[in-house]
Amino acid sequence: MTKTLMPQDRRTSSFVILVAAGAATAGLIYGYDVAVINSALVFLRSAFGLNAFESEILASIAFWGCALGAGVSGWASDRFGRRSVLLVARLAAGVAMGSALLVAPLYIAEISPARARGRLVTVNQLATVSGILVGFLCNFEIASLPQNNWRWMFGAGAAPALALCVSLLWIPESPRWLIQHGCENL
Repeated sequence: MTKTLMPQDRRTSSFVILVAAGAATAGLIYGYDVAVINSALVFLRSAFGLNAFESEILASIAFWGCALGAGVSGWASDRFGRRSVLLVARLAAGVAMGSALLVAPLYIAEISPARARGRLVTVNQLATVSGILVGFLCNFEIASLPQNNWRWMFGAGAAPALALCVSLLWIPESPRWLIQHGCENL
């Protein structure tokens, strides 16, 4: 059986796949952030003497930031670029969750060839669910530490955040954003 090579324009380049995976790290971080608050809440209640209302505020405040981030990040990514907004979004966790949820799949869709767009945008959803799983598995192990385990639960999220920040140093701006801002020499 002979292997038929597809013409170059029919294959998705490994660079596009790598860039999409780098951007999808934002989904992994989101999933981890969702899992970590659920795991750490029990320990935070005892460490800070939180009552039920305070616990609910602590658990939900990031999602209020998420809603704000989703509302603002569309405008910001059009103005400053998808790559820049992904980088800045990691600075404030609550706002970052909403921004990354909107901008990461948007960026992946814009850098992907039409024939592979659906598959590559799905990578972001897979990364989100994987982040939830990784978060719960890591936090299950960390929960057995004798003290201050909630700090380690939050701290472990630094690894994928660092990976996203490093990937943002080399991934290009999206072609759509460049065209919107008069950079037509792609």
